[in-house]
Amino acid sequence: MKKVLGASFVVVFGVMLSVSASADEKVLPGLSCVKVGTAGTAEVDGWGKMRNQSSGETMRLLCPIVKDDAPWSVDRVRVRGLDLTTVGQVACAIGATEADRDVIYWSATVRSGGTGNNLFAGWYDLLLTPPTVQESGSVIVDCVLPPTQAGNASSIVSVYWDET
Repeated sequence: MKKVLGASFVVVFGVMLSVSASADEKVLPGLSCVKVGTAGTAEVDGWGKMRNQSSGETMRLLCPIVKDDAPWSVDRVRVRGLDLTTVGQVACAIGATEADRDVIYWSATVRSGGTGNNLFAGWYDLLLTPPTVQESGSVIVDCVLPPTQAGNASSIVSVYWDET
């Protein structure tokens, strides 16, 4: 009987440790992003991607990051999507606010594709490094999508992060 109870304790304790150490992965679809300003033409397609359908204007989007009201330990936030143009790049940065001050801290801007005349279209996966966040602060991703080119639109498919 003692062996059975001992084995049961080990199994239950092991499961508790693996659950508490597991990742808290979050994924938001592109449709959760909100268009800012009047430039660009926002469209949500059937897959939940947020696209810029304007042929002449870039479009700015803000994507909310849902976090617990606690210290935040996230190393990277990923923005994934399609950049189907060579007229510009998808560019994103991540910002963190402090609840008790009217201030926002920004990461470096990360861009899709190549540079200069070597821009290329395709899937992108932008890795953003968030600034330090106070426990009661909020976090947003700020992205710019280029205009369409020959009917091909750039889009945000998802925003992904892993809280540990």
